[in-house]
Amino acid sequence: MSAPLSFYHNWGSMPESMLDSFVREFKSNGVDKLVLVNPILEGFIQNPSSFRIWLRLKQQFGIDFQDAHMPFGEHMDLACPDRGRRAKMIEEQKQALAYATDLGCKTATIHVGAFESMIFQTPNSEIRPLVVDALEKLIPEAEKLGIMLAIENSFERSNAPDEILYYISQFDSPCFGVCFDSGHANLMEYYPGKEYDRYFGGVTHAWLDKMEYCNDALDKLLPHIVTCHLHDNDGYIDSHMMPGDGIIDWDKVMSKLATAPRLMTMQTEVGMFKCGYSVRQLVETFRKIVK
Repeated sequence: MSAPLSFYHNWGSMPESMLDSFVREFKSNGVDKLVLVNPILEGFIQNPSSFRIWLRLKQQFGIDFQDAHMPFGEHMDLACPDRGRRAKMIEEQKQALAYATDLGCKTATIHVGAFESMIFQTPNSEIRPLVVDALEKLIPEAEKLGIMLAIENSFERSNAPDEILYYISQFDSPCFGVCFDSGHANLMEYYPGKEYDRYFGGVTHAWLDKMEYCNDALDKLLPHIVTCHLHDNDGYIDSHMMPGDGIIDWDKVMSKLATAPRLMTMQTEVGMFKCGYSVRQLVETFRKIVK
């Protein structure tokens, strides 16, 4: 496939003393494109001097931060309803966009928000105006910086594929699109024999036994996909496994992504440490599926 692939790792869990050796491990396996993950961007906002650490790594090792995963969580999601927090949230997201752009990122994936939907069962009708308000402020910033802002499908009501399409329909911007998450789409698929009671708590808390399955998420989102998070699971747990260790049909997914008219980049989103994979395993597996 022509869209370049960047490699994800949860760098926020690593001490600074290990960064050089781990970046070198990626480089020794032929990787020069990495994902700028949200803990790093959150660190820049809290401690701007830490930006120099990652700028040095970029320059010293000749790596590109191709894609960014923007800060998220209760007080950083676009759906944050806290009026005392929203103005600062939007400013901090603008800061994160600027840092991502300065490190060379082409895309920045941002979360609509799961917290309100999952914890408080806030209806989408109340979430939508909050998200639109935030996007009205952030999309022009992305246009000014020249970076693609992408919203991601997930497994909550607020992030279901049809909700993602609602937000796409509200804005006509060349700098706004979709990040397709393969693992999240797989969780929302139904197949004969699938048992709702086997889902992990995130899904059952989000839907309260009223799950609305979606078997065509990729087809629905395909015209708007600009980047993607690629990882596997068993259909029940958002485990971020290696492709081939779950149940996703990767030939089908990759052949469809190859036809996405706006696809700019692809990203791995496998939990290496959590799932016990090596850098070499990660690189070799993804080279096979994106060849």
